[in-house]
Amino acid sequence: MNKPVRLSAVAVVLVVLVVSVAPAAAMHRKPFNLNLCAVAGGAVAAGHVIAACTMQATTTTPGKRTALGTTATVVTYTAHWGPPSSTAHPTHYAFITVAHATGSPEGVALFQQVARAKLSALRDSLPVTIGGGTGKSVLDESACVNPPSEECLNGTLLALKGNFYIAVSFVDFPPTVPGAPELQEAEKQQVLRQQDELDHPLLNAIGQAVAARV
Repeated sequence: MNKPVRLSAVAVVLVVLVVSVAPAAAMHRKPFNLNLCAVAGGAVAAGHVIAACTMQATTTTPGKRTALGTTATVVTYTAHWGPPSSTAHPTHYAFITVAHATGSPEGVALFQQVARAKLSALRDSLPVTIGGGTGKSVLDESACVNPPSEECLNGTLLALKGNFYIAVSFVDFPPTVPGAPELQEAEKQQVLRQQDELDHPLLNAIGQAVAARV
């Protein structure tokens, strides 16, 4: 007579466990979402980028089977502030991309390997720590008809935090001042040093703002 009672008690425990685990599993499956305009807007504005932010459509690249295993599913979030710059239309411009990898451990590991290769390939870059992850940042000078400085700067930051890859681009094309005299070489170098001191922390701040939400 006692045996059926014990079986019923086990069944009740199993039912309770299923009910308890189900909500947690559902929460775990909740899709991740990232609003880059809201997350990085303040850091971008600190670089005098006053243009409105535009979030591009989120894209998903499903994992697929290969000879090396199944690749990760990658969801990519992209936002930009202002139109792409040129010497004809000098401006401040920012562009951020975040790629989020999920799936098999092998697929995520391959994603991380590719991301690290991109960081290593960033020439003349400085190592930075972004949100506990690894990163590289670089500022490239480019000549442009833009008196008085005649110099334009392009900044890039790449970072990997867990299964998130972060890419930030920042363009500083100062406005042309009609009739302004060209700077002497020493003055140009001073302007570049000052801009370098501004833009490296700016790139890092944008990267940190994004990394804090992933």
